[in-house]
Amino acid sequence: MSQKQGNLQKTNAVLDLAIEGEGMFTLRNMDDAQSFLYTRDGSFTVDSEGEIATTEGYKVLSLNGNAITVPMRAAVTVDVNGVEELGMRALTGIAIQPDGAVEATYGGNQIFVVAKIGVSNFADSSSLTPIGNNMFRDNSKSGAGVIGGALTEGRGKIYSGALEMANTLTSPKNCLT
Repeated sequence: MSQKQGNLQKTNAVLDLAIEGEGMFTLRNMDDAQSFLYTRDGSFTVDSEGEIATTEGYKVLSLNGNAITVPMRAAVTVDVNGVEELGMRALTGIAIQPDGAVEATYGGNQIFVVAKIGVSNFADSSSLTPIGNNMFRDNSKSGAGVIGGALTEGRGKIYSGALEMANTLTSPKNCLT
């Protein structure tokens, strides 16, 4: 099966992510918490637990192999009449950087990196086992997925606000003259 790069389509949705180059997003397998699944379908959302997930509920993993939680509130320093105090502020924005850094903004101006999105590489990504819904498992031919950061060790760049379109190959129809 071809794992050739598909075209990127701009969506402007912050959690629509595409990888330009090698690698796949790494997901926690809901049926076996000790194993991973892989996808290039970067249509993600923040679920009810504050974790970045697929629409089917699979958790997107950080480069450390942990679910990525975006806190809805954070303690930040605020200026109250010239005195800095600690106060709770609501999440006001999320941004994803090309290296996979997930930046959360609180109170409009306090930015924290909460995680880096994990990207997995394989010895032979064309041999991954498809399991449906644009997801794959590794196997003895593909080799185990090696999770790491975007833009490291041959892994691609992450684009926020874009999705990778399907990479379908078509053959010309037989024509009789």
